[in-house]
Amino acid sequence: TGSGRHCVKYLFQMVFKAICSGGHPVVIIAEDLQWSDAFTIEILSDLIETGRSSSELCSDGQAPQGGLLLVGSFRDNEVDADGFLMNQIKCIEQSNVNVNILHVGELTEHGINKMIAYK
Repeated sequence: TGSGRHCVKYLFQMVFKAICSGGHPVVIIAEDLQWSDAFTIEILSDLIETGRSSSELCSDGQAPQGGLLLVGSFRDNEVDADGFLMNQIKCIEQSNVNVNILHVGELTEHGINKMIAYK
């Protein structure tokens, strides 16, 4: 239900704020986002917004310590350019959050053998 979703989002925000209150940076790694449902993507977007708003200047005018680094991975060949995930990424970019997208190609057999043989 809608209220249940709201409670889950609120819970994630409160846990996130509690973790960040120690003044240390937080790293969240979310893999295979191409398989995520819309609600999961909304939660991650909300965490980004919470991290952005909590990184604004403190009451004493000083920048707070800590911050959020969200590393998300997805297979771009399994995501529609106009799908929910890509639209959320565009919205995040438009809200003055630094977004970097790195395109990583498929590994070749030679590349895999080179990694395995590396000492």
